[in-house]
Amino acid sequence: MLKTIGKYIGTGFLYGIGFAVAVAVIVYVTEKMKWGKPDYAYQQDENKTKYLKSLINSIENNGTDQCEDVVGTWVGEFIEADGAYIRSWELNYEEDGRFWGTMVEKSITENTEEKQEGTWECEHSVLFTDVTIGEKHYKWNYLLLHNSNGERVYAHIGRYSLENVYRAYRKK
Repeated sequence: MLKTIGKYIGTGFLYGIGFAVAVAVIVYVTEKMKWGKPDYAYQQDENKTKYLKSLINSIENNGTDQCEDVVGTWVGEFIEADGAYIRSWELNYEEDGRFWGTMVEKSITENTEEKQEGTWECEHSVLFTDVTIGEKHYKWNYLLLHNSNGERVYAHIGRYSLENVYRAYRKK
């Protein structure tokens, strides 16, 4: 009887160790897949960064700075490619570098409205924003592609490339 109990305890102990080793291997492999990038991926990231820098520098060199006329109230709407979300906004840019406004996001299941405020600065057609939404802080930057006659077209500058392109209009 004692021998049988010892056998069950030993078997359970070995299963426990095997399970612990399996979990450790899974965690290790998952982390490696999540954070490990092959060398060619770094080269692609570097190329994207170089492209973005050269695009911004070409705007500066060509004298087509779009930073004039940023001050004012701007409204816009953006529909996601899949149509699941519609974002609309009204943002007020002040001469002293502050801005504030409202962003509304609508979807099939919910509607949210958030207040934004922060500071802005524009240099060489790049609009730099420090944004506060509730307790969270963000830095979002945009490349101004067109900014005149009450219309603004701008692209969000992502980590390595230009992302969504937005269009806004001066509120009348």
